[in-house]
Amino acid sequence: MTNDKGLSPPPYREGATGIQPVTATTSRETRYLYYRVYTLDGAIRPKTAFSADNSSLGHLMVRSIPPPHRVDTLRRCLVKAEDLGDQNCSLYLRADSPTPASDSTVLDFLGTNAENGTSPDTAFALVIHDDRFTGERPAVATLGGLRESKDNIDYLYYRLFARTEEDTSATTPDAEDPSLGRIDRNLICPPRDALSVKRCIAWVEEKMVYRDSELYAEISAQEAISDEDDISFAKIGKLGSFEKPIVLVQSEPVSKTSRSGPPLRLVLLTTDVDTGFGTVSSGQTFYTDAVVKNEWFPGRGTVAAYRCVINPTTLEEPSNQHYLPTANRSFAHSAVELGETEQSLTDLVSTNI
Repeated sequence: MTNDKGLSPPPYREGATGIQPVTATTSRETRYLYYRVYTLDGAIRPKTAFSADNSSLGHLMVRSIPPPHRVDTLRRCLVKAEDLGDQNCSLYLRADSPTPASDSTVLDFLGTNAENGTSPDTAFALVIHDDRFTGERPAVATLGGLRESKDNIDYLYYRLFARTEEDTSATTPDAEDPSLGRIDRNLICPPRDALSVKRCIAWVEEKMVYRDSELYAEISAQEAISDEDDISFAKIGKLGSFEKPIVLVQSEPVSKTSRSGPPLRLVLLTTDVDTGFGTVSSGQTFYTDAVVKNEWFPGRGTVAAYRCVINPTTLEEPSNQHYLPTANRSFAHSAVELGETEQSLTDLVSTNI
């Protein structure tokens, strides 16, 4: 990646990845900038992660950042350090910022009053906007990596519900209360609106049905928080406490029974569920008529699914039909090719069927 004059930022120095005390300044000469990297689903492990106890946090030496110290310069350096190539990325001054920072924003890394990025609590947030991008899940995002509250983690607590009963959370801190889950708020991608929260919880739980769920501020709330309201959690108060967790309720599955026109080509990007096809791999092609049916999937319950076949000529033969979840990460972000264009299957179904 180059600047306007064709010059690249200086190469990232491997020395910046060594384990260092979590302080803004580790010596008179060495200062670090702290940051996190996010997909739209949540934080991933950065290449400069330095602590097993905080594996979503990365850092760079301040002296490795060339002038001018502005947002566009720092973003280039972070993209280079993370080997993101031409990915479309935004930089937020902090993960709880409501909007990305302007490229021309001046950053103070060296002054006595420097704030942004000088400690883990003020870490920058680099957001990757490609919905198909995947990365390594930080250890704190899994049940085995959850740490106790004594470590002063700022948890977001939530409850999971199907349409008629409680669901079981993979992150529950209490075996006697299985619907209660929690995630480190640092895992939630900015801007931290209702949609970001739902996506992160669905990703951590590995239950993508909750990505399209209804989110309530608490168990007694009468109306769900709307995705379109674009309301930052920071603006509407500290939601998700242990005493009053937020609530996610699975949406009523959509049901479509017919569609006219030729089969649509579905190219899988990743696979992580039992599809009924046996072994499948990234890049494999299936065909669908985009008919949606409620199907049972182990570990996910009853979810909306598209019926698919490998050979388009057998689409109407029941013995050859299998179902791929519409809300599963493996398939919701797959590409449907129509002539020269590609768009998500979900978008295609909602607009053209």
